[in-house]
Amino acid sequence: MERPQSISTMTRLVRRSPGTDAHSVLGDICVLGAGIAGVSAALEAARLGRRVVLVDALPALGGQVNLTHVQTPLEPLAASRNALLGKAQADLLVLHFLQSEFPEAFGSARVRSYGLPGIRQTRWIVGRQQLTVDDVRRGTNFADAIARTSWPIELHDRPEGYLWEAFPDDHVHYVPFGSLVPAEAANLVAVGRCIDGDSAALSSVRVMGPCIAMGAAAAHALDLAGSGSVAQIDVAALRRRVHDNVE
Repeated sequence: MERPQSISTMTRLVRRSPGTDAHSVLGDICVLGAGIAGVSAALEAARLGRRVVLVDALPALGGQVNLTHVQTPLEPLAASRNALLGKAQADLLVLHFLQSEFPEAFGSARVRSYGLPGIRQTRWIVGRQQLTVDDVRRGTNFADAIARTSWPIELHDRPEGYLWEAFPDDHVHYVPFGSLVPAEAANLVAVGRCIDGDSAALSSVRVMGPCIAMGAAAAHALDLAGSGSVAQIDVAALRRRVHDNVE
């Protein structure tokens, strides 16, 4: 038997029997399941010259697999090193695999954006103001509010499950500009999941809508600050610019 060079040759070398009783098929080896483990086992057996039958109940071969594994330390330099390691793993284990196994589909594929690997809500700033879960539940409308949302508290902080606390239909809560401004920086504005908020409060404002509003507010704030301190801008002027996001 010819030695297969890639998964793309499995259709020639491995006989697949969707939904077939495992006891009714003939072959040296019968592999049950068409997930990643099943496909890999069948391919390896075929490479050894065995007559392989892959039995599955799925419409197509394949499944989901996580090929990258990196730690997410809190120390900044270690986190940066692991981020680079994650990018290298994505190139070597994912991109190279797709290019070599499926050249017609992924031969020219490139990674457009790697993102930053890490656990959700790992790091955030110490701001001039902290958004609390009580603020969220009460719907506190801050004088410097720059974003609003009604998203539930969605806290993923335990292995056995997550907290999902929904609000009434008329509920709205707000993000204060002070939670975007670091306490000890004059020319920096944070947005998204790294603003100053306790874990439960942050879990409700780090979703797409308020993140877009925070990004707009940050851009306007830096524009208003010019070469001065972002902590000393005219908040009323900022509120006028982001009026549609808070009213």
